[in-house]
Amino acid sequence: WILNAILAACGASAVRLAERRSVEVAQAAGAAKALQEREHFLEEKVSSLQSEVEVLSALRELSRALSSETRFEPVAAEILGIVNGLMSPEAVGLYLAADGRELKLAALLMDGKTRFNEAAAEASGALSAKAAATAWSARRLHREGDTLAVSLSSGEAELGVLAVRLSDAAGAAAAERTLRELAKHLAMALQHPALRSAAVTDILTGLFTKRHLLERAPVLLAQLRARGERASLLLADETRYLAQSIAL
Repeated sequence: WILNAILAACGASAVRLAERRSVEVAQAAGAAKALQEREHFLEEKVSSLQSEVEVLSALRELSRALSSETRFEPVAAEILGIVNGLMSPEAVGLYLAADGRELKLAALLMDGKTRFNEAAAEASGALSAKAAATAWSARRLHREGDTLAVSLSSGEAELGVLAVRLSDAAGAAAAERTLRELAKHLAMALQHPALRSAAVTDILTGLFTKRHLLERAPVLLAQLRARGERASLLLADETRYLAQSIAL
């Protein structure tokens, strides 16, 4: 019986030791899992911060470009180049609304070449027009196959749609986040040429305004002086003519 008691005690001790080891292993596994989750969280956080830094740097470059450029094509090319640099898509296009209704591909960057208007339309198969139309009608980001499209609006102005064809479907989530961050800023950049145009041209006649004359005259006169040329200024008082016509 003494031997049996010793064996029983040893067995009980072994069981307790095994249970303790099992608990320790479980605790170690839990700690390792928590550490792994923490590392994964930190990696995602670092990646997100790097993405934000890249977006902010791109917006800074866009702001710098807009400070000296108001024409549509250079501004559109800058926008497409920024998106291409951030996301490396197979193609990126800018759709504009014709008369506020119909979308038309106004600019396309593909294979390192930027195309505009008719040339862009000829290569429109590079993007899903359906994705662009859905994003435009829903006024939100939409995905159709490998194409992501997001509507561009500034205030109450609905300007168009930016669409990208992804080269890697695995990066769709990051691409969507980047597009959402960029959309508002790109819309403001896209509206800039239109605002500038409205400021220097008369909305009824399409002729340049007095503001434009005051801005351009010193530059033009300086160019004439540098070439040793002279200039003449012709003024027509259309207001008096209209008043006389009404009186008659």
